[in-house]
Amino acid sequence: MVSADFVLYLPAMQMRGPAGLKQWASLIRAGLPDVKFTIAQALADGDSVVTRWTAAGTHTGDLLGIPPTNKAVTMSGISVFRVAGGKIVEDRAAEDTLGLLQQIKAMPPLPPPSQPTVLLSLAGQGRSITSLGSTMTVKCTGADTGGVWSLTHLTVPPGFVQQAPPPHFHTRDEEAFYVLEGTIIFEVEGKPIRAGAGSLVKFPRHLVHKFSNPDAAPAAVLVIGSPSGIEDFLADIYNLLAQPGPPDMAKLGAIFGRYGLVIPPPPGAGA
Repeated sequence: MVSADFVLYLPAMQMRGPAGLKQWASLIRAGLPDVKFTIAQALADGDSVVTRWTAAGTHTGDLLGIPPTNKAVTMSGISVFRVAGGKIVEDRAAEDTLGLLQQIKAMPPLPPPSQPTVLLSLAGQGRSITSLGSTMTVKCTGADTGGVWSLTHLTVPPGFVQQAPPPHFHTRDEEAFYVLEGTIIFEVEGKPIRAGAGSLVKFPRHLVHKFSNPDAAPAAVLVIGSPSGIEDFLADIYNLLAQPGPPDMAKLGAIFGRYGLVIPPPPGAGA
């Protein structure tokens, strides 16, 4: 059925001529003596024929160097044949070898996806807290990403300067701000950066920074934290500042410390 120059293309090798095809068949039958192939679908186009097939058998012999396990196994694949002069001259095969190896315990099963479902957080959804005229909404938590990152939406009211957090740096995570609307003034090591809508500012660990909105127009930003935790820090801060009366500075400092944020002393302090 195959030509003298027949080539069988497999993911990891090529087998040539009738002898090569016989060698491949012998390897399969050595491990699966009762193997049976079933054609599930066949499509022809010109000199090409595509088959979708399944193979079933019992692993009672040495299979590609793997001792017998006596397990019943199945494997699926797709083969693309090219025909010329009434003979098969080429077979390009794609087989589920990984699935076969997993069935005979030659390889561990693939781990499940880190998140079995897609997260959809629509407008207005997410944990929201409002304090000092600013609203934070957690759109993606660490629980949603396996602790890898988080995303929080912040509205920043006009004149948000005195209420803004003091200069600080992070010891555990990296933080980035994406400005959605308005303008945010970021202060980095005492130098201001004016960032309008569409701007992204990312802060590495241990870099002193702060943000504010001195303008007369409101602003909004997305806060990305990696690893996660910033969303919980913001929630604790907003909950504390939402309480009536002046904020408890001892509690405020405890929150900063709990999440690895440090407020350095002002320049010249203690000199």
